[in-house]
Amino acid sequence: CCWSCQKCGNHSITVEYNENTCHSCSPEETSNSNHTTCLTTKLHYITPSSTIFLCAAPVIGVCSVAVIVISIVIFRNEERPIIKASDPGYLYMLLFGLLMGMATLR
Repeated sequence: CCWSCQKCGNHSITVEYNENTCHSCSPEETSNSNHTTCLTTKLHYITPSSTIFLCAAPVIGVCSVAVIVISIVIFRNEERPIIKASDPGYLYMLLFGLLMGMATLR
């Protein structure tokens, strides 16, 4: 580019030197640090026997139990002023969202 150079994004490259337009890489590729070529992205699959799964599964289980316990505490104390001020419907929705997020990680 002559006077108004623009950096290409993470998934785009410039084909020629000093070119002012960027070309996108395919969804399976990402650009190198110079944004001159597209590189194939290596996929990593998490299996039940992998270390990250074996470390994350107990944490997710404990957090899921904590969310359920907190939901029970809120349900039993719904008439308390602090719970009423916090809008129990919103709290249940937030806790349900956390529980669903943790369920997708399993």
